[in-house]
Amino acid sequence: MQKMRIVALFDLPSNTFAETGVNVTILVAYKPKKEELIKLRQNNYQIFVIKYRKFRLQSSYKRQKQILSTHL
Repeated sequence: MQKMRIVALFDLPSNTFAETGVNVTILVAYKPKKEELIKLRQNNYQIFVIKYRKFRLQSSYKRQKQILSTHL
């Protein structure tokens, strides 16, 4: 983690994978060049974080987009 730049965290509800009750967080990161990472840290880079209250998958992509946009 010391060599990575964290871009975003997506905190999903515990029912994302059926009724397992397992909390899920998706981490988006990449490994920049050492010089770039130093600059990013010096500038106190920001991380995009979002917590979804509800998350449902349906067969229609259009419906998924509508569900996600209304529950952010």
